[in-house]
Amino acid sequence: MTNLNYLWRILGTGLCFCLFGLGGVVLTTLVFPVVNLTTKDATLRHERSQKLIHRTFRCFVFLLSGFGLFRFHLSGHEALKGLKGILIIANHPTLIDVVVMMSMMDKAQCVVKAALFDNKFLGGPVRAAGYIRNNEDPEELLRACEDILERGENVILFPEGTRSKPNQKLKFKRGFANVALGARADLCMLKIKCNPITLSKGVPWYKVPSRRADFVVSYDQIWEIEPYLRQERKSIAVRHLTKDIETYYNESRLDG
Repeated sequence: MTNLNYLWRILGTGLCFCLFGLGGVVLTTLVFPVVNLTTKDATLRHERSQKLIHRTFRCFVFLLSGFGLFRFHLSGHEALKGLKGILIIANHPTLIDVVVMMSMMDKAQCVVKAALFDNKFLGGPVRAAGYIRNNEDPEELLRACEDILERGENVILFPEGTRSKPNQKLKFKRGFANVALGARADLCMLKIKCNPITLSKGVPWYKVPSRRADFVVSYDQIWEIEPYLRQERKSIAVRHLTKDIETYYNESRLDG
């Protein structure tokens, strides 16, 4: 039975990702063209598209759970719904982190890989939702994030910039701190834990763990930006904020 369960989880993982890609094609070719045609206002179009992606990702999370691949423990839905103009950050242990996070909130902007904009499976949804390319000029990318936050929308960023390596200390880049300070935006801290770890950096999807994984997303706290705005120089404030957040996450013992 153990071997059968293991084989099923390999098959189920592959099937779920195939369905994810198929869903992207359906949305790109059939659904989002209708949204674009019927919604001329760009802001409203982005909002409707983000809500549609939210519902789609909720279905995908339900599928992963129903297939016995993950047990999801997600908290903070109500707190996330009430956020406005907040930079939402989290550690990044697995491939599905952003999918799970966006299944928890019906409106959020995020910075995505430029390659996704031309991806035949996901390009349509990404463009329709108005997400931000990560290959923009750094200053333009910073301004785009600041503009979105100043409009009262929320932005998701992973301070690491890529997935974590299991059992290694997290190393945060300074981009998120520049965005938070430039927009004078507080940070919503989410913690993600996957045990046993799966879909991590450098590990192929078919290398599933020996048992079903528990995937936990917990709402931690709002980290206020105001104390850092009192620093004399922005460069010093950026360095201090990055170090403080990095230390906080590393001391949280997220692995395991």
